[in-house]
Amino acid sequence: MTKNESGTEPLNVYTVVLFTLVVQKLFGAIAWSWWWVSAPIWVAILIYLAVRMYRLIPRSNRITPPTPSEHNL
Repeated sequence: MTKNESGTEPLNVYTVVLFTLVVQKLFGAIAWSWWWVSAPIWVAILIYLAVRMYRLIPRSNRITPPTPSEHNL
């Protein structure tokens, strides 16, 4: 992530959406459960964990298409 001239990182989409949903929930504009209001946090965590788990799988164990030599062509 790049930094701007002031040395701080810009806000990402998750932060803006979370802030918007929390403000709407606190002012009564939406009647959602807090689980859905906090969804940007746990969705981002789930995506991060899924990518990390995928990267932990050794390349030799990943499914690869067979090569022509394996088909005895």
